[in-house]
Formats: sequence, structure tokens, C-alpha cells
Amino acid sequence: MRPSAPDPGGPELDAAGLAQRLGLEEEFGEGGAPRLVLTCELRGQVETIGSLRRFIGAGPAISPEGGAREPGRLELLELRLGVPLLGLAMERVIGFAGRASVIPHILFSVVTTGAPGAPGASTLTADLLPRLDLMLHPTYADGIYGPLAAELEEFARRSADACDEVSMALEGPLAQRLLVSPWASRLTAVAGPPALRSGLFRVYAGRWVELVSGSAGALASVRGPWDPEPGSRDRRLRAALSEARSDPLWRELTRLCGPEQAAAVRALVRGDG
Repeated sequence: MRPSAPDPGGPELDAAGLAQRLGLEEEFGEGGAPRLVLTCELRGQVETIGSLRRFIGAGPAISPEGGAREPGRLELLELRLGVPLLGLAMERVIGFAGRASVIPHILFSVVTTGAPGAPGASTLTADLLPRLDLMLHPTYADGIYGPLAAELEEFARRSADACDEVSMALEGPLAQRLLVSPWASRLTAVAGPPALRSGLFRVYAGRWVELVSGSAGALASVRGPWDPEPGSRDRRLRAALSEARSDPLWRELTRLCGPEQAAAVRALVRGDG
């Protein structure tokens, strides 16, 4: 039986709610399970510690010649891990626009760590991952990210009391920072309220939905001409997103679930699944 998707207008805007809003269908694994079920050997036995859900559907693609619209594919991946024994919980949502499009991909991640049984510290990361070199395409940068600026500033102001740190610049490996935009957000909070998570997600998801749903004003900001082969650049981008040197998550996933399961997740991020 297909799991019911939450109302995208509710307090939590997760991948299922976003997929419902965009008309995407979930791709299930065996027996109606998520696309991938992730396991780990804990206390001498194999336990389920997470899953990867995949949602796919049609979406707009902008041709490099500019203006012409071609059918594309939208894809959402939701990765969840929870290991209470280790005091670790993680959720990541990545949304991909079509390969021939220059519409950014969306990244949203929440990692909570702490002593088992105690309130943990959460780190929230969000971005619209650029599909073009922003220095060489300032009009693209203004069109895509300009509408985010005021909303992000207002969100940071409202969240200041609930966060230990609000930063518009990511920390982490250089290879990871090279993939994100200057408008990436990173927030840290101790036992942050759920509204903090959903609020940050809504800022980025709202703009992404405008772009991928094909609203006229939003699409005008991503018309070219741009790079001659956006699909080739996108393959390199998605490959980089799945590399351990650009994201420590993949090393941690390999440590917990083993190389075979980690490789299956990374293949879907690359678009090979």
C-alpha cells in the first residue's frame, strides 16, 4: 500500500510533502518498502537504522539556447538515519531538476548529535546548488538567488534567539564549500524547535518550487544562453556530491552500513540508479 504523504501546508515540509506538492510519485522497493532500507550491525545483530526514499516525476528543462522548454525529470531523495545507541540522527533531502536544465538543485540537511538519551545539538544546512558558474553568469545569480536574500535575512532575524549560531557561510571540507552557493545557510541549535527546521526548509523549498513548477517570472530568470552542455556539467556536479572528499556523510554511512549499502545510496545521488 502506498504510504500517505503529509499535507505540504502542515508544520513539517518534508520530502513527501514537497513531492506531493510537485505531483511526484514515490518509487518503492520490494514489498512497498522505501527504495533502499539501510541496516547496521549493532549489539551483535542487524538492525534497520534508516532508509532512502525516492520520488520522481516530470518537470521543466530550460534549453541552453534560451527560452525553449523541454520535458525534464524532477527527482527527490530523502535519506534518514537514526542510531540512538550512538546519539546520532540525520535527515537529508536532495532535489534534482532535469539534467538539461540550469535550475538549481536543492539541498537540505539536519544532523543531530549528542549523548544517548540526552537532548542533542542540531545543525541545519540548506542551499540551492548552482548549476552554472555564478561569477561568469551574474544575471543568473541575481535571478535565481535575489528573491532569497530578503527571506533569508528575515528568517535569520526571527531565529536568532533559538539558534546558537546563524551563518550564511558553510564550514567543512573545501570540496564541499566549492559546490554550494554564497546563499547557503548553516544554523546550529541545542534541541532546536521543529519550527526552526521547517521554517528554513520553507524558505529554500518555496523558491525551488517556483522554479521547477515553471512559473513564468521564475523561469525568466534562468533563460540563457548558458553553457553549451549543461547536462555534462550536471553529471560532474552530481558525481562530486557523492564523493567522500566533499561530504563526510559518505564515510560515516560506509562505516555504519558497509560499502555495499553506501555505494547504492551514492549511485542514486549520482543519478545512476
